[in-house]
Amino acid sequence: VTGSIPGNKYISDFITDSTNLAVCTSPATSSGVPEECTYPYQRMIDGVYVDNMALAQTVGEMQKRFPKQQLRFITVNNSPKLGANYDTQRIFANSQFTKGIKPGEVIPSGLGPSAPSCQAFEADWEDINEQYQLVGEGAGNITYVEVTTKTVENPAYGIQAGTIVNLLMFDTISEMPVFLPFQDNSELEQWEIEGYQAVVQATASPLVTKIASDWTAKTEYATSGHQSID
Repeated sequence: VTGSIPGNKYISDFITDSTNLAVCTSPATSSGVPEECTYPYQRMIDGVYVDNMALAQTVGEMQKRFPKQQLRFITVNNSPKLGANYDTQRIFANSQFTKGIKPGEVIPSGLGPSAPSCQAFEADWEDINEQYQLVGEGAGNITYVEVTTKTVENPAYGIQAGTIVNLLMFDTISEMPVFLPFQDNSELEQWEIEGYQAVVQATASPLVTKIASDWTAKTEYATSGHQSID
């Protein structure tokens, strides 16, 4: 992709119109791969369309490996603005992506393809979103929240209902895009470098380390009789 950067900086139009960049699992014929990828064949595409943080998949896998054990996870997400948390809210109830949707139900991803809902937890997103707070001075615009919740059944990701889960969720607020089209522009290059450096420096703050350490210590045996599994 070349040319000027679109206004939204995420070149989503390019992504939406590039379905055939995803490989279809259907066998090739003498005339090539069929243009339409129909069931039972599937397209192998980037996880951003399904479970971008891979958290729902990880919860399902950890439940299989450690049945009837309490779990805990630390997640890191990036949002272009405070309160957006587009990926994080997909795993909770009553968000704009899960309200009225059953966990595992196939829904449009917003970028074109359809995929199963990756809701993993019963906690209400609106309540959680209000609890985010800034890490503190020296850590840029990083916010965090601590949550204790339970899993919901989601057959698409192998998640069983009822497991207690402790979550420490960080959100790095930055307008830096995930990727940009190549630009022969030294000013743009410098803007990218400085922006990413700022995010890295913020996440390396001792305040972030302390929050993670304190949370790890207090959630090790958060519920009587249950050992936490990381």
